[in-house]
Amino acid sequence: MNSPPTTRTGWITYDAFTGPTLASSPWEPPDFGSGPRLEPEARTTVEDGVVTVDVPRFMNCDETNQGLDNSKHLLVTKRGSRRPADGAGRFAVDLHAEVGDGSGDYRQGLASFILVDTTGRTPLVLSIFSNGDRFFAEQEILGIPGQEHPFTRVIDDPFFVSRAGSPPSPGYRR
Repeated sequence: MNSPPTTRTGWITYDAFTGPTLASSPWEPPDFGSGPRLEPEARTTVEDGVVTVDVPRFMNCDETNQGLDNSKHLLVTKRGSRRPADGAGRFAVDLHAEVGDGSGDYRQGLASFILVDTTGRTPLVLSIFSNGDRFFAEQEILGIPGQEHPFTRVIDDPFFVSRAGSPPSPGYRR
């Protein structure tokens, strides 16, 4: 992830990613009661505004909890952000993923930027993620106790992919 250019007025850089390691003051792995969600073989490098996480083989798993099983290597911010006075939060991130299996299936590996709004009664999750070939948007209502209608909606934009020079998504029709 690259930090937003400093030429943008009104932008706040959360972490400039100067390296050589990921700063522990703004980031931490979450602990859902089973320990931090970090892949034991992951190699993280930080240099010139870029964080690279190389996971040669995913080893974290939890067959009894799908949410934990999906969270293979995860870092979260230690501090939240307030919604601006105009009500519109703006975030910027450069994102890239390389998934080694070549299947094009985002469930085999991805890089994501996730925003979680816990200010209301319904925790809302908005994500942008990539499997390296395509980008997706995700909207989710977390399946936490008391939430009667959790859901996850993943949106694949075939026109974005086509513009990027990749073939359209499977099932795309003109």
